[in-house]
Amino acid sequence: LAPYDNAKGAYPPEMNKTAYDRSLDVIRKLAERHRGDATVWGVEPVNEPWQMYPTEWIKQFYWDAYHITREAAKDWKFVMHDSFRGYPAEWWGFMKGCPNKAMDSHIYQAWANPMIAKGFFDAACGMAGGLRTMEEQLDMPMIVGEWSLATDNCAMWLNGLNDNLPGYPKVSCAMVPCPEPYMGEQPGAPPDAEAPLQGPYGTGVSGPMFGKCPVGMPWGTQENETMSRLANRYFKSFSAGHGWFFWNFRTELEPRWSYLEAR
Repeated sequence: LAPYDNAKGAYPPEMNKTAYDRSLDVIRKLAERHRGDATVWGVEPVNEPWQMYPTEWIKQFYWDAYHITREAAKDWKFVMHDSFRGYPAEWWGFMKGCPNKAMDSHIYQAWANPMIAKGFFDAACGMAGGLRTMEEQLDMPMIVGEWSLATDNCAMWLNGLNDNLPGYPKVSCAMVPCPEPYMGEQPGAPPDAEAPLQGPYGTGVSGPMFGKCPVGMPWGTQENETMSRLANRYFKSFSAGHGWFFWNFRTELEPRWSYLEAR
């Protein structure tokens, strides 16, 4: 929407209207094209808008996109990500009384500080309170649009190609043989078992080394039990809202991020 000024820690007063209008046009075309598809029940116009965007920009975009969606596909649910500001004060009165709306919150513990299993269990149980508060105080149906069973951020390229966030991972990651390519022969795949980490490099480290790829560290012999107990606590907490989507449906190496393997 506009270039971020790192020195001032803020955006300029005016947004890029060309980009803004282009995004709205995409929403309009998408709704007009798919409004008759039985498999499509709604739209989320933008994924994870950065929490540093001015709130008034995000709310205006949601309003404009909502009206476009209501006009083109009035039966669709209009889903808005909370911009990682999932607390009532940020959204007080917003779209109150409007039909066919919901708010999406992405809830992970992959970036949490290391702790014993009980810490992750307790945190998962505590997530019900925030969802319930948003629903009861704001007239805002809540959906957990992304969550996983990860308790660390070791999954390869989770934060970008050969990259990671500063200070991560916070635990020692497990290393497993990298997968074979699933689209036929491809250059450099699987990674060379005799080669160290290859560039390009980001600000952190995450990538194949000597034919092995990083994955989450298992909870010893209690891995399956720990994951099952954690999942059950998530299920109970998320029942305070209107539904959830596990992220992702399938991955190559990580059961904690793969619905097909985790179930």
